[in-house]
Amino acid sequence: SGFWLIGKFCGFDTVTTFKTWSVVGTSISLVGFALSAVVFVIFA
Repeated sequence: SGFWLIGKFCGFDTVTTFKTWSVVGTSISLVGFALSAVVFVIFA
């Protein structure tokens, strides 16, 4: 999975990889939601 690949390539331990993965995943989700809301407002 991408989780383990990122951890190995960046040289992170499991705890650091989990923290990084959580922050990045949350950020991507929030940006995706915001963009979806903007598109909905424009085209609705």
